[in-house]
Amino acid sequence: MAEATNPALLDASMASLDPTSMANMALPTPTSTSSTSATTSTNRSTKRLDFGVLHQSGLRLRQHELNQLLQYASSTETRSPAVWMQAEAGVGKSALLQQFRDELCNGSSGNSSCTMKGRAVVMGGKFEERAAASEPFAALRDAVSELVEHFLNVHHNSALATTSSTATDTTESMYTGGTTTCTESQSDASEQADQTTEQASADQGCHQTVTKQSDTSYSTHDQGGNQTEQAPDQEEDHQTKQAGADQTVAEQRGWAEGLQQELGTALPLFLDILPALRRILPLNNSSLSTSLHKMAAEEEKDRHHADDDDHAFGTFNRREYRFERFRLGFRTLIRYTCSYLMHHQAQSSLVLLLDDWHSCDPDSLQIVKTLMEDPQRPRNFLLVAATRPIQDYPALEQLYQTMAQQQASEQEVLRIMDIPRWSVTEIADILTTLLERPHRQHQEDNDDILELAEIVQRKTQGNAFVVLQFLRLLERSGHIYHHHQQWHFDTHMIAQVDRISDNVSQVVAHEMEKNQRRRSALMVAASFGVSQFDVATIVHAVAVVEPPNNKEQPEGSSTTMTCSMTTDESIGDYEEYEDPYVVRQRVHDMSCELSHAALEGFVEEMAPGQFRFAHDRIRESAYSLLPEGQHARQQVHLRVGRQLRSWMDTQSELGLGSGTAAGAFSKESLLLHATKQLNAGADLIHDDWELLDLADLNYQAAALAARKTAFFSSMEYLQVGITHLGDDAWRRHYDRTLRFCVALTRMQYSCGLLDECWETGGGVIAHAKSFDDKSKIYHTQVLCLMQQGRMNEAMELVLDVLDVMGRPVPRKMVIYRVFQEYRKAQKFLKNSTEEELLNIPAVYDADLEMQLDFLQSLAETCFLSGKFAYVIYVSMRYLTLVAEQGNYPRSFFAYNLYASYFKAQMGDFAGAQPYAKLARMLSEKNKAIVPHFAARSEDMLIAYVDHWQENVRKSLAAEMDAFERLWAAGLIDTALMDASTLLQHFFAAGEHLDVTVQKCSFYSEAMQDFKQTASWYINASQHQAMLNLQGHSENPAVCTGTVMDAQACQESWKANPNLPAQYNFQFWSVVLGYHFGDLHAAKRHIKAMRSDLFEDGSVALVRLRLFYTGLVFYALCKDTGKGKYRRRARKASKQLQQWADKGSVNCKCLWQLLVAEDLASQRRSNVKMTVAAFERAIQAIEELEQCHHLALANQLAGSFLMSRQTPDGARAANTYLKTAVSLFEQWGASGIVRDLKARYPGAI
Repeated sequence: MAEATNPALLDASMASLDPTSMANMALPTPTSTSSTSATTSTNRSTKRLDFGVLHQSGLRLRQHELNQLLQYASSTETRSPAVWMQAEAGVGKSALLQQFRDELCNGSSGNSSCTMKGRAVVMGGKFEERAAASEPFAALRDAVSELVEHFLNVHHNSALATTSSTATDTTESMYTGGTTTCTESQSDASEQADQTTEQASADQGCHQTVTKQSDTSYSTHDQGGNQTEQAPDQEEDHQTKQAGADQTVAEQRGWAEGLQQELGTALPLFLDILPALRRILPLNNSSLSTSLHKMAAEEEKDRHHADDDDHAFGTFNRREYRFERFRLGFRTLIRYTCSYLMHHQAQSSLVLLLDDWHSCDPDSLQIVKTLMEDPQRPRNFLLVAATRPIQDYPALEQLYQTMAQQQASEQEVLRIMDIPRWSVTEIADILTTLLERPHRQHQEDNDDILELAEIVQRKTQGNAFVVLQFLRLLERSGHIYHHHQQWHFDTHMIAQVDRISDNVSQVVAHEMEKNQRRRSALMVAASFGVSQFDVATIVHAVAVVEPPNNKEQPEGSSTTMTCSMTTDESIGDYEEYEDPYVVRQRVHDMSCELSHAALEGFVEEMAPGQFRFAHDRIRESAYSLLPEGQHARQQVHLRVGRQLRSWMDTQSELGLGSGTAAGAFSKESLLLHATKQLNAGADLIHDDWELLDLADLNYQAAALAARKTAFFSSMEYLQVGITHLGDDAWRRHYDRTLRFCVALTRMQYSCGLLDECWETGGGVIAHAKSFDDKSKIYHTQVLCLMQQGRMNEAMELVLDVLDVMGRPVPRKMVIYRVFQEYRKAQKFLKNSTEEELLNIPAVYDADLEMQLDFLQSLAETCFLSGKFAYVIYVSMRYLTLVAEQGNYPRSFFAYNLYASYFKAQMGDFAGAQPYAKLARMLSEKNKAIVPHFAARSEDMLIAYVDHWQENVRKSLAAEMDAFERLWAAGLIDTALMDASTLLQHFFAAGEHLDVTVQKCSFYSEAMQDFKQTASWYINASQHQAMLNLQGHSENPAVCTGTVMDAQACQESWKANPNLPAQYNFQFWSVVLGYHFGDLHAAKRHIKAMRSDLFEDGSVALVRLRLFYTGLVFYALCKDTGKGKYRRRARKASKQLQQWADKGSVNCKCLWQLLVAEDLASQRRSNVKMTVAAFERAIQAIEELEQCHHLALANQLAGSFLMSRQTPDGARAANTYLKTAVSLFEQWGASGIVRDLKARYPGAI
């Protein structure tokens, strides 16, 4: 992770520069007349400048910037802003990043203002386009790999080394220009998952630990625990270190288990994208293994159906939210890790270091943006990125402007830190150390060093990369040399050297030109625009830059090269490449050439057959060898792309790509390289067929990116592909254009670009020839409208579509048509037995499935907009379609709706059971065809049918399991729509308020993240009510506070009606008004609620609405003595009694408590009978283990006895009230506890 080149380049490649190459730089050679060079070169020492001494000496540059970063890292009281270190190439921002890393991990700076040694965990990565975007999130993957390594290592200071980092001396590289990255081959990681799991087990068991004691002393323990080699000073504290190792093992397991719980159903997705997590997360979970195998099978299926829209880009239930889930899951990973470090480890900070931020892929940009925008960003999290000037990168500039507008004035979110060039003083410090001069208190004491520093600064403009290159060149040319135990230099001669800052790339390029094939390979690799490349790809592209006779050219023959690249004859006979033996030989020869280039410091060998440029400046120097001018370079890209495209057609016949001589050869990489090269030269393509082929390549690349969860990259490929189809694409290439645009709308919707999605979809609607072609766009447009809260518009769109399909739904006299459909469905069910319904012939019809899709959309939009007549109509239509067509794949959903809405919710529990059983049987038969509907069906059956006749706490566990399956199936919008049902179930079961608030908070945030505004409004009132019950409100009786502003929400509902949200708001306002004594406000909200039980939304609130209605009116009756309130309360109590008589155990205890309240509301009630009624209610509630209702029953019993004002009653009342307070505290309702203590100060 450095901005300058690696040690090999400075120490090896620069060593080969001879006086001839120096002459090309106008660097004068020392003469015998020079005063400092009177000694001949033969008498000079062979000693060379040792750049490693810079680190060993403890020299630290840019101390001001380093101290500022350390200040941010050490501050956990307030959130530190994200820091972007901005500087031009070569200034040394990466070196500063590495210096910061060293200080965090080792505390190696002796003069920093604050020491962070051992108090921070570092995770870092370097952004680079490694294989033409075939590895999205590469830098973030490396960062996670390093984080995993931290928890796997026994000693935390070894977290600097990751599993697959290159063998580079990081300490020396900070000054010599070395590059330190943490890279991991994802393909290798995926293939070796089992091996890494076994290795993780070995690591977790501490079977073998290696502890660094010094540069030369290590201690190793074998599997038996026997010490095989041990430094003398380690024997004394061996037990202490072993105890520390055991503690670390516990920590790593705790972190892994906690992370697994936090990620939840997103864990398989994370293991797929971030294989490093497999090393530490347990994979023995059968459901997890099944999910991973299923994901792998889907991936393979997508590969074989790349030309099919649904397989390439996924149906909406499977891939729609894949990127969003990963983006938000990564935020969860950061939050959880920060929390864990704060509470379980001495390290208090998590620092994410991102090098070359300007090279980030668009998908990673969105993830990092999410981390910076996170309103709950942990105080102990710091993000530091090194980038070139952001004004040169529009995406970064736009993000910066967005962050600047969003950040509050009192808290800084993002800070730009400009990194200056090296000053004369800093260069003088470097020279003093390199030339082995004593460090003086005042640099003026080293006059010659200061003079040389001024010359170097003037020649290099203080650019760190150029300074180091310049010093090495001065040494090689003899202007700096070692003689008689000291270093000598001639400032007069050095002052005559021309500026190097403008031609350092030419020097490196000149060095490359010494070997023709090596030059060609590096030039072609640079033209790819990526840092990493494989030999197999280079072999087939290098032919376009090799001379026709394939012989070595004289040095400096760049003109011949340029000409050969612009003539067709230069490619040579491609038939040679069709011979597998020739190909393998060329791959072998090219590997040897690049290995020599690695020795010279131009590239680094990452794995057999896989290389990367040592530095961006090296790649830029290689790219400068291409012919000058845009047109000429476009020709190069075009010819390379054509060569790779030709090779794509024959690669499978050559046996490359599966452990052959090519080693790391990748079909995906070849596809992306060919596409990128052809895109760069597309302006020179005039053949329509070739442009069509290029468009198809972009489509394949987009499909590949989508499979890799790189949705933004996929979207870019699709947009480029559309341009290749031409201006008249809809007329000339209708099918291709339709396929591109449909895929683009899916990607735009999945990325949250709703306006762009609507615009693209509108173009499809305008040009599509048939309804089938428009149907997928209609679905996407409905989803866009729903996300924007425009429910009425979404409903009208669905009705219009059904009209076009010839399956119209009535717009007038809807209730009458609903009654007709209901009679048809009733007749069909009445005349059919369970066996007959189960054995109705199965049918699959594409038109029918399309009609069902739009009917479902109609039901969802109408449910949210309050048009419940349409919801009933759709439910009945599902059944009549079974009667007319047969058992279609999702027919079980029809029986589900009938059992839920028309039986159980109306109190006919016995009548609901047969249809629920039938729904489950059909669901089991068809779940492989429609798994998402099967998951939702089970969730609904538990919520609407099962829980009526079993303990609500038991049904809660089953509903949670069903809901997680729904979430895991990818139906995020549907799951979030149904989340309110689950959350209300938590309240009904009496779960601890902390758990309920945590769930409410999670889903509220998810609803905002996934832009499910309508669902957020439904959930917000319960979230706020739970906080009020906990005491987090100054006015707890009113449902408003930190989560929701009641007045603002009501204004929003006027513009975009959301009746379920309004109903929930009214219900929770009743709950708060009752518990906190505002009975008249509760009464107003009861009147505002709808009375039709079917329209009460989720079923959990039906009995609770009746229960709290009875409580409020009984309380009003006691306060006012008016009989009308008792009559209203008894009406609600009677309904609960009817359901209790039919077997609803949850209604029985509520009814018994209302019976006791009825007695208590009577002025002349019998105390013993009333107390006995309360005791019966308390006993019934105790059997169901519902803490909140038990607390309320004790409160009401105590309040009743307290009102009788008798000595015995007062003592019993105190007991009841104290029990109520204890139970409310156990439930977590601190707000109610404070209210009770205020009401009964003497009793409690």
